[in-house]
Amino acid sequence: MNRQLSFILVLIFCSVFLSHAKNDIAEKIKDKRVKFEFTLVSLFEVASPSIEEITANSDFLKAAAYLNFNQQKAAEIIFNRPENIILSIPMPEDKNLVLELTRTNFKTPDFSIHTSSGMNPNFDLNESLHYQGIISGDSLSICAISIFRNEVMGLISTVESGNIVLGRLKNQPEGLHILYNDRNITVSNRFECLMEEDVQGGQSNQVQQITASSVNCIRLYWEINFDIFTDKGGLTNTTNFILGVFNQSATLYNNDGIPVQLSQLYIWDTPSPYTAGSGSTQLSIFQSTRTSFAGDLGHLIGYGSSGIAASISGICSSNIRYSQCYSGIHPSYQNIPTFSWTVGVVTHEQGHLMGSRHTHACVWNGNNTAIDNCGPTSGFPYEGSCSGAPTPANGGTIMSYCQNTSTGINFALGFGPQPTAVILNNYNNGSCLTACTGGTFCGACSDLQYSNLTTNSVSLSWSPAINAISYLVQYRVSGGTVWLSDTTSNTSYLLSGLQDGTTYEWQVQTVCSGSSSLFTSSAFFITVPLVCSIPTGITVSSISSVSAALSWQAVNAAIRYIINYRPVGTTTWMSDSTSNTSKTISHLISNTNYEFRIQTVCAGEGQSGYSVNSTFVTLMAGTPVSISIQLDPVCGKDAVVVSNATTGDDYRNFGGTPEMNALTWTNSGNQVTHRSLIQFDMSFIPKGSGVLDAKLSLFWNTNSSNPGHSTLSGPNNGVLYKIVQPWEENTVTWINQPGTTTLDSVPLPASVSSSQNYLNIDVTNMMQDFVDDPENDFGMMLELANESAYRSLIFSSSDHPNSSLHPILEITYAPNVEPCFSYTYSNCFGVDALIGNSIPAGYANSNYGDNPEFDALAWSNSGQRSDLRTMIYWDLNDIPSNAIVTHADLSLFWNPVSSTPGHSNTSGPNDASLIRISSQWDEHTVTWNTQPTLDTSLKVMVPASSNNQEDYIIDITTLAQEMVSNPANNHGLMFKLNDENQYRSLMFCSSDHPEPARRPKIEICYTIPTGITTTQRFEDFIVSYDQSKEMVNVLCSQGFKLGTELTIYNLAGKTLKQFNISNQVKYTFSSSGMASGIYFISTDYSGNRITKKLVLN
Repeated sequence: MNRQLSFILVLIFCSVFLSHAKNDIAEKIKDKRVKFEFTLVSLFEVASPSIEEITANSDFLKAAAYLNFNQQKAAEIIFNRPENIILSIPMPEDKNLVLELTRTNFKTPDFSIHTSSGMNPNFDLNESLHYQGIISGDSLSICAISIFRNEVMGLISTVESGNIVLGRLKNQPEGLHILYNDRNITVSNRFECLMEEDVQGGQSNQVQQITASSVNCIRLYWEINFDIFTDKGGLTNTTNFILGVFNQSATLYNNDGIPVQLSQLYIWDTPSPYTAGSGSTQLSIFQSTRTSFAGDLGHLIGYGSSGIAASISGICSSNIRYSQCYSGIHPSYQNIPTFSWTVGVVTHEQGHLMGSRHTHACVWNGNNTAIDNCGPTSGFPYEGSCSGAPTPANGGTIMSYCQNTSTGINFALGFGPQPTAVILNNYNNGSCLTACTGGTFCGACSDLQYSNLTTNSVSLSWSPAINAISYLVQYRVSGGTVWLSDTTSNTSYLLSGLQDGTTYEWQVQTVCSGSSSLFTSSAFFITVPLVCSIPTGITVSSISSVSAALSWQAVNAAIRYIINYRPVGTTTWMSDSTSNTSKTISHLISNTNYEFRIQTVCAGEGQSGYSVNSTFVTLMAGTPVSISIQLDPVCGKDAVVVSNATTGDDYRNFGGTPEMNALTWTNSGNQVTHRSLIQFDMSFIPKGSGVLDAKLSLFWNTNSSNPGHSTLSGPNNGVLYKIVQPWEENTVTWINQPGTTTLDSVPLPASVSSSQNYLNIDVTNMMQDFVDDPENDFGMMLELANESAYRSLIFSSSDHPNSSLHPILEITYAPNVEPCFSYTYSNCFGVDALIGNSIPAGYANSNYGDNPEFDALAWSNSGQRSDLRTMIYWDLNDIPSNAIVTHADLSLFWNPVSSTPGHSNTSGPNDASLIRISSQWDEHTVTWNTQPTLDTSLKVMVPASSNNQEDYIIDITTLAQEMVSNPANNHGLMFKLNDENQYRSLMFCSSDHPEPARRPKIEICYTIPTGITTTQRFEDFIVSYDQSKEMVNVLCSQGFKLGTELTIYNLAGKTLKQFNISNQVKYTFSSSGMASGIYFISTDYSGNRITKKLVLN
């Protein structure tokens, strides 16, 4: 590896001694160096790559260096935001790569980020820093560095060495970065630019040197396709990636004196219309879809292998179609970032719109010849009638095809003198361009509303926009391709001539003097239909003991649906409604036959008839279980996120604060907002169980620096929202806080005193959601309903020193009698440990309870044996000991970051066993020399691996049944090779692995002998209610045996009454004092535990 690193160093450092002409960014750095102080910054340490990383990258890269990124130092730099820095990147042989950088702002003053879903990205641009500069001592080099909280994106280029890429490795340990020269890439990305024929005139031979003669900027609108959003994993990652790419591209333009700014970023976070295979088709769809945009040039960027520009006359074109282009990029190869390819493509395509042709076009040198031969050399002929152009010595320029040859593109050479002159000439003649300060701001309108809806007309309205002269309203049938439009100077517009019962999409654009805004996100309305139809295609799913999910097909022009339901045989309908085509109805009675019907409410409030009654039967439920969960500092999951521009708290994590609050105040004139996140682990409740009652209690923080709850400026009522995205207690901040939904949100009333405890907050519906869908249980977020300053709710968190004040969830549920229990280990709740016997390493007496590996291995160390085994335990006490396990699986996942290269069968088959442990052991003290005893009569076989990266699903049904039936003797399982001769292994991830999705997972399905019986089986055991006398009669024709007790309890499982009914045929008791509702009567009868429902009206 040192040879590879040295090779990179030679390429970088030898370039410092070359002498060429100056560049613009070097001049800027020189000026800054004289006038300002530069802050020394160190973000990296040299990393030793694993064998897996070297092997994985060897087929793609001939040489690379690896670096560990310091996130804490990055957070400090982002917070302090130094204007000028010296970034020292450590290299082997005691050499550092030193960069001199100055901060750049490439965004227009009115820059904004929009999404296709209309969701506010909630993205703070202060989350990142972007710099441009040079290698210290090399005035011909060029650098672009973007610093984020979790990574750095960098591009460094020298005349001699070419392009150096710095970036985070994908799917590798957090913080691991790679530095490499793109000349060392062994796999080629073939580039083809399919520039459309320019209908506005060709390019003149503008080859004389030109400089910018104005202070205007070329404003760039970038639209990001859905495939990039999906690959990057969300808005934050996508936005960071694109801003880093733009910084690198803008640096290339700026270095040649071409001023560009990013005016707007539009991200498709929903499926987009850009799904064509070819670049030309993608551009065509882009031109049809984006008929206006907030910029001088529009650029669609997605994944692909080609690019295309609509013309070479894009600046101030009279037809917006000729100001648009498409770039197909490749952001990475395997796990390697390939920024140089991406930046080259997007900069190239925009170069066409700015006026430049390819360098192998026969339009240059003042005699209609080509600048270079890279196009013909790579199979693309000269563009025109010429030949004999030279091969570039140190790499091609941006508008060339040299990336398709061994010559490559060299960003330090920029566009080259002649293409730069052409672009600057077009720029200087661009009469529509505005000042780099952003020109006149043209505000977007908002608050789109509709009213007076009929079968063929509607009134549209919106709020006024800043600097508006008029408004352009466009509308179309939803899903259509053709927009209709009209202009008005008012903030309302009457649409007529519409189709009945039709969904329409509409948008509004603000028109200002000399500019216009982007169209608003789409709003929708439905015209009144002539007929409102009854729902069809009705189905029932996800039936539990207390809930069922109903769904149906959408009805044309429907605005909501009404659902009626009731137990069969009763007369009173219960009702609910939804605007969706599905609804989960809750609070049902277990083991009961229900009927339901659905009605449509259409636009204009017309109603259909009801559907034909459909039925379903709720599941039987076991005896209700009541538990109380109180979070603790070790395993409790709660955190506060803070927005505070004065202190920079937006970027800080408060996962260990003793306070849980919702607050809005001020600090030095800036608003401060707090929100709190909290999550209870509900995975122990079997899926399909019915949550009968769930109450959350929050306790006032007696030790708070804040003066308790406050209503200084108005009511401080709060809301508990359901969180819909994952978050981590120790990393969540205001900037990366997860999204929420208003579905099943819970209102909290305003406080009546500053020290009020909020007890028994009803969160039943939300907890039922989490039980029904445990994979999407991300907890709750506490916010103020009105986040205006000077109001607060101040509670204690799981980290409060007084444990009695920690949040409490009390939940009662009726367990599904045939549930499946799924549990993924975590480093907090997982109980597993690795043991080893390597004498040279001292393993035999060492504990490895927190090791990230789950291994069975036989190897050698310094000529002596080195064996590994792993123990695992899980608590099954929540499963009744009389349960019948129908199926149980243990999932183990290959460890991609292991110090050894995956599973191995070097010396023979690596099959293993999971064996029942028969004595106690402790995760944090067990060693090889103190390992527990085994019961080899109870084990399951684990087959040999078929490849070294195989994941396993192991059937452990027989072992799980033994553990459930004999909980006192459940000590877990031992994982060991069947043949522990050297050089074979199975390497998996343990509960302490850094990637949660790869930790062990256990799923156990079982049935519970419920004891709830049918009237057909015990016809002589009868419960009846005499409402007129308020008496309950319990009748048994065979008589109750000596010692029989009768127990009455409510839905929450609380015992209300208990009677001795020995030697009686009939027992009667008064229901006086019992509220109307559902109760259960339970007793022993004919050798069974019988539970009967009792309904009091």
